[in-house]
Amino acid sequence: MKNKIDVVRLLVQRGAEVNQLDSVGRAALHWAAFYGFEELVATLLELGAAVFLRDKTGATALDIAKRREFARIVALLSPPAAH
Repeated sequence: MKNKIDVVRLLVQRGAEVNQLDSVGRAALHWAAFYGFEELVATLLELGAAVFLRDKTGATALDIAKRREFARIVALLSPPAAH
């Protein structure tokens, strides 16, 4: 993954599952949030990444971004505010 936007797009276009979970129950969106890859988070969301997925500890990508204090990623992953 390593924040290679074009590679991620190509992989998904070629059939890679954007919500595939690894051995700890994390999808690419979890890892992008963990590493602070803001552009990759936005791209994964655009490609259909599910924000509600929880890893084996019960954490969503939003939970991870909050813990790591990535405010812009938190904003990307947060539901729109009700008016």
